[in-house]
Amino acid sequence: MYPEKYIIYDSRVAYALNWIILSRNAGAHFFPIPSGRNSKMIAFDMNVLIRLKNTEHYAPQSISDMDKKRFISPKDKSLYIPEQEAYMELNKLIKDISIKLWDSDKAKMLYYTEMLLFSIADREVFADITKRLSINIG
Repeated sequence: MYPEKYIIYDSRVAYALNWIILSRNAGAHFFPIPSGRNSKMIAFDMNVLIRLKNTEHYAPQSISDMDKKRFISPKDKSLYIPEQEAYMELNKLIKDISIKLWDSDKAKMLYYTEMLLFSIADREVFADITKRLSINIG
């Protein structure tokens, strides 16, 4: 209901926004990404990319820390917006982006920004990831 005011919390939208936040160092918190079936998004799992960029956050203090069953989950909590708050935060961010992105009445219609993010997730975002990302292990 009310697509001009409320977005659909979609994996492609969250994926695209998370890449923008991650690649531009535009924030310290990320949106949980609902599971999806898109093979490009699965191939370059955004959660893995976020964790790789924040490896120091996940590094154990000692090897015995790795014995904890829930080692990753508490660490993720400080990087990800809680699921129960994520929809409202995403909706607010889309509103803010829409105001800056569109000069017309489109700024009031959130679905324009939502569909833009949806459409770039497995094309432009994927291309940007594969063009810009490099990992040096060693």
